[in-house]
Amino acid sequence: MTYSSCWVEIIALNLDGFGKPLSKRTEALWHPKHMYWLPTLKEWAKARDIEIDYVDNCWIRVNVDRYALEEFLREEVEDSYSAIRKIGPAGDFRYVLVAEEF
Repeated sequence: MTYSSCWVEIIALNLDGFGKPLSKRTEALWHPKHMYWLPTLKEWAKARDIEIDYVDNCWIRVNVDRYALEEFLREEVEDSYSAIRKIGPAGDFRYVLVAEEF
């Protein structure tokens, strides 16, 4: 059995005095339209020529802007409306889509 998971890291761009984000929040994504998250995110990013950061062969990270994040959620998550609501309003944030399998 393969465990598959995907989440969004929401990182505030305003920094403390040491160059670290003042806040970071993670929201899990549920109910992919396809069976596994890792190939779904990888194929989605490649189709848009977005750089994929390979942590290892079973864990990837993709930096996206708000527009691309919402596009991914609408295309790949069954209940995209709820997922977008959980992420919250647009702001001065960096978004990282993360997927892993084992």
